[in-house]
Amino acid sequence: MKKKITCLVMVLLVMCLSLFTGCSLVEVDSEKYYNAVIVEIKDENGKVVSTVTNRELISGYQSVGYYYEYNGFTKEEAVDKTLELLENRKVSIMAAEQKWGIDKDGTNLDPKEKTYLWEQTVNTLQQNLDSYLDEEEDEETEEENTTTSIAYEDFVPTAYLASDGNGNYEIKLVDPEDGVLDNYIPTVSEKDFNKEEDFNLILENFKENNQNGKNFDAYKKYLTQLKAAEKGQNLSTYTDDVFAREIKRIYTQCYENYVVEIYTEDLLKTNGVSSISVQDILDLYSSKVRSDYTQYVLEGDTGYDKNVQDAPKDVYYYLEGKENTTYFNVLNILFNENETEEGKYNLIVREDNGEGNYEEQSNQVLSKSEIYSFISSNITNVIANAQNSSDSDILYNTIKDCVFKYNQDPGMQKSNAVYTIGVDGEGNAVSNFVEAFNNAGLELYAQNKIGNIEIAESEYGIHVLIYTGVCENLFAGINESFVLTNDEVEDGEYTAIEVLDNTRVYPMLDKSYFELLYEELYVDNSSYIQQSNIDVLRAQYSFTSYKGRIPSALKD
Repeated sequence: MKKKITCLVMVLLVMCLSLFTGCSLVEVDSEKYYNAVIVEIKDENGKVVSTVTNRELISGYQSVGYYYEYNGFTKEEAVDKTLELLENRKVSIMAAEQKWGIDKDGTNLDPKEKTYLWEQTVNTLQQNLDSYLDEEEDEETEEENTTTSIAYEDFVPTAYLASDGNGNYEIKLVDPEDGVLDNYIPTVSEKDFNKEEDFNLILENFKENNQNGKNFDAYKKYLTQLKAAEKGQNLSTYTDDVFAREIKRIYTQCYENYVVEIYTEDLLKTNGVSSISVQDILDLYSSKVRSDYTQYVLEGDTGYDKNVQDAPKDVYYYLEGKENTTYFNVLNILFNENETEEGKYNLIVREDNGEGNYEEQSNQVLSKSEIYSFISSNITNVIANAQNSSDSDILYNTIKDCVFKYNQDPGMQKSNAVYTIGVDGEGNAVSNFVEAFNNAGLELYAQNKIGNIEIAESEYGIHVLIYTGVCENLFAGINESFVLTNDEVEDGEYTAIEVLDNTRVYPMLDKSYFELLYEELYVDNSSYIQQSNIDVLRAQYSFTSYKGRIPSALKD
C-alpha cells in the first residue's frame, strides 16, 4: 500500500507543487531557516547544481507530507518522502532545461509561453491574497453555495472501444491529450516577466487593485506574513520591495511547474503510455477477481460484508449460495420534515443549469399528502416512463436527474453515491439503515427491477428508494484460477470486454468497468514510466542531506 501511495504522490508533486506564502509549521525562532539548504544535489564532478531549501520543504510538506502521515507514515518518514519528491522535481527540471535549452530568464521560451507564465504569476499572486480574506466572508459564501446548488461531477472518458463488427476490439483515445498550452488563450497582449516594464506592471496593478477597498485587510495580512517570513534576513521591508520578492518567487514556482508539466507530457508521449490493449483490461479484471476469491473464499476474510456495504465497486468477487448474504443497491431521495411545522415537509426543487450544477429554483413547505402526490407525478411516473425505453442510459439519467433535483439527503448528492443493503439466507436485512428503509429495500429486492420505487417514512423524513440492481458476479464459473479472454460469454450475446464496457460502476454515473480499469492501467503505466525516468535521472547525481537544519516543527 505504501509503495503505491509513494508512486502516486510522486506524480502529484512533480506535476503541481503548491505555492507557499506562509505556514503555521514555522516557529518564530526558526524563520532564519527559510533559506537554509537541507539538500545539495551535485553532478558527477562534485559541483553543486541544485539545492532544496527549508522553504521548499515546508511548501512540499503542506502539499503531500500530511497525506503521507494520514496514510500511516511517521512524521520523519513523511518528511523523508517529501524531500525525495523535491529532489525528483529538481532533477526533472534540470533534465527539461538541458533538453530544450530553456531557463527561467526566458531563454528559448516563445512569446506564448512567456505570456502564459506572466499570467500564471498574476493569477497566483491574487489567489494567494484571496486566501487572506476574512474567514467570515468565506463561510458566508460557502453557506450560500451549499444551499442554492448541488454540483454533479460528471465522468469524461479518455478512451473507448473501437470494433471491427466481428467482436474484435481495440482501444482508442477519445482525443489525443491536450498539451499544457493547447487550450490556453492569452487575455493580455504579449508579456515577458523578465522585461522590467512587464514586471513592474504586475506590482503596480496589484497595489492599485488591493490597497483600497474590500481587499485591503487581506493585502495587509499578506504583507505582514511576508515580512514575518523574512525576519532576520536583513532585507528591505519597504512594501514594494517585499512584494517584488514575492512576485519573483511566485514566477519561479510557476516556471518550474510549467517545465515539469511539459517534461512529463513529453515523457509519456514518447514512451507510449496509452498503448493499453483489450487483453490488458481483461487480465487486470481477472487478477482482481482472483484476489478477491482468495481473500474471501480461500482465506475466509470476515471483512467481506463490511467491504461490500462500504464500497461495492471495490469488490470484484461476490460470495454466492444460500449460506451467504446477497447484496443490492438503492438510491434514496429524501424529503425532510420541516423543523417548525409538525407534519409538514420541505420540497426543494432544483434545475440543471447545463453546466453540471443543479441550482435551487423553489423551496416550499407541503403536507404529507401533497409530498406523496408530488412524488407520484414527478418521480414515480417519470421514472416509470423511462423504464419503458430500450436504452438503459435513458433510465439511469432520468433517475440521476430526479435524485439531484429533489434530494435533501447529503449522502446522495454526488455522482458516485449508492446505498447497499444485504439479504441473508432467512430473508432478513443486513444493513445499518433504519428499519423502515430496510423493509422498503427488501420489497424492491423481491421485485428485482431496476428503476422500481418504494416509499418509506422514518425519523429522517420521507424516503423514495429507487432500486438499481443486485451486486453480482459479471461472469459465471469464477474460481481461484479464473482467466478471462474476449471469447463469447455463456449466453453468446456479448464478448467479455463488451460486458465490462456495458456495466456501470455507479448507477448515476456513466462510467463503465472498462473505463475504470483503463484508468487504473493508465495511472499505473504513467507512474511506472515516470518512476523509471526518475531512477535514470537520479543516477546522474549525488545527494547530500543536512537534516539538522530542518525546522523543529517538522520533527517528531
